[in-house]
Amino acid sequence: MLKHTLAARVFASKNNPILQGVRFEAAGENRVRAVATNTHILAVVEETVPDVADAPAKAKAGMDFEPFIISADDCQEIETLRHRIARGTRLPVLEFAFINTAKAKDNGSVPVIVTDLEKTVMIRVPKIEGEFPNWKGLVKMAEEPPSFHTAFDPDYLITICQLAKAIGAAQIDMRIFDQQGGVDGGAVPKMVVFDAANEGDGTTAKMLVMPRRVE
Repeated sequence: MLKHTLAARVFASKNNPILQGVRFEAAGENRVRAVATNTHILAVVEETVPDVADAPAKAKAGMDFEPFIISADDCQEIETLRHRIARGTRLPVLEFAFINTAKAKDNGSVPVIVTDLEKTVMIRVPKIEGEFPNWKGLVKMAEEPPSFHTAFDPDYLITICQLAKAIGAAQIDMRIFDQQGGVDGGAVPKMVVFDAANEGDGTTAKMLVMPRRVE
């Protein structure tokens, strides 16, 4: 069953055929993982899904399934269908799109079911054939203890990006100013400065963000 993992589609590549898709795989008991990359950003999204015993009978399937890749466009179509059919439902399990993983390996497509119990829609989404890059090594590296740890309100980062785009900046530079005396004597981020500039007309923007304290 898929819900939040569909959001990984925004990081799929627009050029490389394999990377134009999102890889879905089992991630343990009642968890599903989506992986997407555009070669600059790697996104790994995991979510816990309701017990499959609560799913519609025709959509039941185990959470131990062979990984498959579907295109970012098809993920968007599933997301649109999910919102339209299950809008306003009071049953959390119906907020998910149900993937019949048992039949996904039978041919070149994946059966997807969305229902509000009164209306049920099934579509068959073609799988992208090919070998997805080995992404786990990068994630393992990213899980090593960092030199420091901080956090931001995601709305702040969205606003910073919106301002940079509004002035026509080609990129955002980030500088971190730290102070000593953190956990185990490590550095504690004191302030993060984001700089953006439009090299064409000389417009610049400087945004100073105070990180949240991470316990």
